[in-house]
Amino acid sequence: ALLEALEQCDAFLAVIGARWHGPLPDGASRIDSPEDWVRREVEAALAIPRMRVIPVLVNGAPMPTAEGLPGSLARLSARHAARIEPDPDFHVGMDRLLRSLGAPSVPIPAADGPGRTIDAGGVPLELVWVPPGDFQMGAEGPTASAVEGPMRQVVIGQGFWLSRYPITVAQYRAFLDATGSFVPSPIADRDRDTRPVTDITFQDAMNYATWLHTPQGEMGALPTEAEWEWAARGSDGRRFPWGNDTPHGARAVWAAVSEGQPAAVGGRPEGRGPFGAEDQAGNVWEFCLDAWGGRQLEDAHDPVRRDDEAERHVVRGGAWGDAASDLRATLRLGSRGGDDVGFRITLRPKA
Repeated sequence: ALLEALEQCDAFLAVIGARWHGPLPDGASRIDSPEDWVRREVEAALAIPRMRVIPVLVNGAPMPTAEGLPGSLARLSARHAARIEPDPDFHVGMDRLLRSLGAPSVPIPAADGPGRTIDAGGVPLELVWVPPGDFQMGAEGPTASAVEGPMRQVVIGQGFWLSRYPITVAQYRAFLDATGSFVPSPIADRDRDTRPVTDITFQDAMNYATWLHTPQGEMGALPTEAEWEWAARGSDGRRFPWGNDTPHGARAVWAAVSEGQPAAVGGRPEGRGPFGAEDQAGNVWEFCLDAWGGRQLEDAHDPVRRDDEAERHVVRGGAWGDAASDLRATLRLGSRGGDDVGFRITLRPKA
C-alpha cells in the first residue's frame, strides 16, 4: 500500500525536525529501528528512481550526515534540502520550496506585518521588516532596458529593517539640527515636512543613514539595490510593488497624477510592496548603496558595487515626473541627485 501510494507522487518531502534522528530515552535513535514508519517511508521513496526526495528542515534542525544515518537512508544526506523558518521568514521559505517543486509562487501577503517606530532625532521613523530570501533579480526582454539585466537568482542573506517611506523633509531637518549642520531654505520650509527630501546628494543620504542608530546598537545604511529590489518585488517576480496591474493614483505618484512636484509620503496603501513598504514606485527615485556601473553585477549572494566616491549612484523606483512604465521595480538609473531623487534607509544590528 505504501509503494502504491508513493508511485502516485512526483515528490516526497522528508520533514526533519530537531529531534528527527535524535536519541530516545534508552539512548537509541528511532530511525535505527527497521520497523520505524518514518524510516520505512523515506526508504521506500529513495528506492523509486524517478522520485524527487527533498529533506525539509524545520525548527532549526541540521541536515543529517551520511554517517549519522542508517545505510539505507545515507543517500538522503546528498539531497538538496529546503529550510523553513518561523515567522517572519516562513513565507520566504515556503515560497522557495514551492518553486523548487515547480509550483506557482504564493505571493507574500502585503500586510503591515512586523513593524516598529523609532525616534530619529525627535521625529518618528516607521520601519518594516524585510526577511532574508532569494528571488529572480533584474529583467530582460523587449520591455526591459539593457541595464536591467542580467536576470539571475540572487540571495539576500540577512533580514533588515527598512523605512516604510522615503525619508521626509522633517526627518532630514531633524538630522541637520542634531548635527549642527546648515539647514537650506527648502528644508526649513515646514509646509514641506511630509514630502520626501530631495535635492540631496548621495553623500548627504549616506550621512543621514550613518548618523541613524538605536540604543540596541543597530546602525543605519542605504539599501543595496539588490535589497531594494527584493523589498519591492518579493519572490513572485512582480512588475510593481503591488503586483502586475497598471499604476493608478491610489498606488503611486507619477507624471499623469502628480502636481509637478513630490507628494506627501503615505496615503497610498494600495501601492505597498510585499513586506509593507510604501512609495517604492513613483514620487521620488531612491538612492541605493551601489555605484553606477551600467549592467548589474552577476554576483548571486548579496551583490553590491560599493564605491562611495563614484560620480553617480544607482537610483530606483521612478518619480513624480516619469511615465507609468518607469515605475517598474527593475528599472535602474545612475544619478547625482536632483529634485526627483530622495532615499530611504535600512537598519540592522551592528556588524
